[in-house]
Amino acid sequence: MVSLRLLALLSSVALLLVGAVPAPAQSPLRIGASLSLTGTYAKPGLYGREGYVLCQKHLNESGGVLGRPIELAIYDDRSDPQTGVRLYEKLITEDRVDAVLGPYSSAITEAVANVTEKYKKLLIAPLGSAGSIWEKGRRYLIMMVSPAEVYLEGLMDMAARNGLKSVAVIYEDTLFPKTSVKGAMASARKRAAT
Repeated sequence: MVSLRLLALLSSVALLLVGAVPAPAQSPLRIGASLSLTGTYAKPGLYGREGYVLCQKHLNESGGVLGRPIELAIYDDRSDPQTGVRLYEKLITEDRVDAVLGPYSSAITEAVANVTEKYKKLLIAPLGSAGSIWEKGRRYLIMMVSPAEVYLEGLMDMAARNGLKSVAVIYEDTLFPKTSVKGAMASARKRAAT
């Protein structure tokens, strides 16, 4: 019977021969973001932070990215777009992060996308969904969720299937709700026309 030590030694030699041994530890890959840890969007902003930290944990447990451990720099934008703009300027110019992740909310994502475009820094935006953010020809922005314009499609389908003929909408006068309602109203009009 082959001993475990011999098996481990043979496995290590085989891995060395095919080049599958992970690279030695390198400097951390620094990723920055602002999130709404306080203010109007604090609750979903804190959930966003938990998601970013969980992703960091899982990546680091599996060897990081390209052999580099992930290090996060997360600031509180206080649910304010202008604070977000200042923080992304700081992340990119002072902290010199390698990459940035998006803030919580369409309104703050809209504001900080101008900063990341200015510095040609890719912004992965998993927490902003107003389609207008992506309709401006930005080249350094990646959307991760469905556009807000289609969020209420299922509700409009259900209303139509149940014979409802009219809709009334109450919403907050900010980017995401306005965008969601715009899509819902377009969907309702399309159904009314058929």
